[in-house]
Amino acid sequence: MAKDPAFLFYSDSFLAGVTDLTMEERGKYITLLCLQHQKGHLSEKLIKLSVGNAGADVRAKFRQDSAGLWYNARLELEIEKRKNFSQSQSERASDGWKTRKSKNAGALPSINKDIIEIELKEALSEILISNLKPLYNHLD
Repeated sequence: MAKDPAFLFYSDSFLAGVTDLTMEERGKYITLLCLQHQKGHLSEKLIKLSVGNAGADVRAKFRQDSAGLWYNARLELEIEKRKNFSQSQSERASDGWKTRKSKNAGALPSINKDIIEIELKEALSEILISNLKPLYNHLD
């Protein structure tokens, strides 16, 4: 399955969670969230290259995993929830398709519209000829 290009963003939670951050820190924080979504847990090097010095208040929004990489726990949870939901929807669609396909197993195959049109024209031609023939019998 392709990488999900989006994650749910709860603006009320975000704003409540950044009241103690300056605008510059907020920019660094949202940048790091986006990077985590795109690349996974973040190394010190990636953080420094991306936002420069992520101060203590920004870092407080992240945890370190056993490998020393940084991640935001809430974003991790939201990514996993969205992945699970997407997977369940895909499975439901697949199951629905299988059910519809099995119900239609005995149905007649679909007929090409061009074939129907040709057969209809031939039938109409025969009807027209059979109706007009008596009118011109005396010419034979």
